Amino acid sequence: MAGERYKRIAQPGDCKPGLQTGDHDGWLLLDGRTITRKAYPQFFAKLKIVGDEAALPDSRDRLLMGAGGKLKVGERSGSSTLTLTADQLPAHKHAIDKVATAATASQKAILTGVGLGDVTKPPTTSVVAGEAQTGATGAGKAIDLPTPPHLALALFVFTGQGG
Repeated sequence: MAGERYKRIAQPGDCKPGLQTGDHDGWLLLDGRTITRKAYPQFFAKLKIVGDEAALPDSRDRLLMGAGGKLKVGERSGSSTLTLTADQLPAHKHAIDKVATAATASQKAILTGVGLGDVTKPPTTSVVAGEAQTGATGAGKAIDLPTPPHLALALFVFTGQGG
């Protein structure tokens, strides 16, 4: 049986990718569940796990990275989304045409309203609006980070016990 041959060369704690969708032949799917010393005594002994329970790492939807630098074995890091702040955007300006609004009324209309009769003169009253500004934009929503083309495989850990 192929599983028996692979089981003999594997040691408790060894990991492998696979096309299987669940536990098999002493291999447990790394899905974040809690396992017990009672069910997997060889695994706990070989890995020197303290306590009666241990949580398996959850490898679902995760990329693998070598441990020993910034990360310890089993430690998770990273995010699949990113929210940019205004400080992270490149310096830029938004062009806008200066807005000038003029309102005029003839002296005839103004003076006629105060009882001076029909006075005809060119318009002389005007109002100019202040400077225009662009408004705030964006909603601050997170964006999905692109990932390179990839193939998803299940990841397993060997317990040392047959399944």
